[in-house]
Amino acid sequence: WSEEKQAFTDCARAGVHSPVFSQQTHTVAVMSGVAADHSSERAERCRTLLHSAPEGFVQAGSPFFEFFLLEAYKGEGRDQEFLDTIRRDWGFMLDTGANTFWEMWSNPGKRLTRSHCHGWSAAPTYFLSTHVLGVAPDAEDPLTIVVAPHPADLKWGRGSMPTSQGTFEVQWENIEGQPFELRIKAPLSAKIRVELPREGNITLNGQPFATK
Repeated sequence: WSEEKQAFTDCARAGVHSPVFSQQTHTVAVMSGVAADHSSERAERCRTLLHSAPEGFVQAGSPFFEFFLLEAYKGEGRDQEFLDTIRRDWGFMLDTGANTFWEMWSNPGKRLTRSHCHGWSAAPTYFLSTHVLGVAPDAEDPLTIVVAPHPADLKWGRGSMPTSQGTFEVQWENIEGQPFELRIKAPLSAKIRVELPREGNITLNGQPFATK
């Protein structure tokens, strides 16, 4: 930790701290809990550096690393920043006419990307399904499927998700001033836990879903 920069250095070699500071290091510090292990002030500083690293810091420069940035936002409950990052960076690809995930962002005045179809750039496919639509296995009990939408400022979401308990079809509406509406179609034998982002109504296979 550098008191001068109020940031973690990238590494220490032979007892000497690196002069390099990066958005990447602080993303990992937040994800791993290292930042919170020190002090609340240090943790808050790391959270700030996730999205506003100052000049001179190495910035997240590829879709590959932004998977981890999105994971950090997700873990922190920063759903709007999470969604805005996808809109900004992958939205650029769409605005340029892409229909596949590029390996890299474009460089001004140079070719748009090296590979126009690259698996490591497909983070939105995973996160929009498991976090925004909100269908994923429970971390402690994988046979339980959790339906927990995180809409941020989206008005609606709709999709289907294959799971170990069969295919789940999920739709939700997030209209300001109205209850959150969630509709689930799932196998009758599936074990399901539902978590709403706010007060709302749930139907499961066309029937009202009782909540505790």
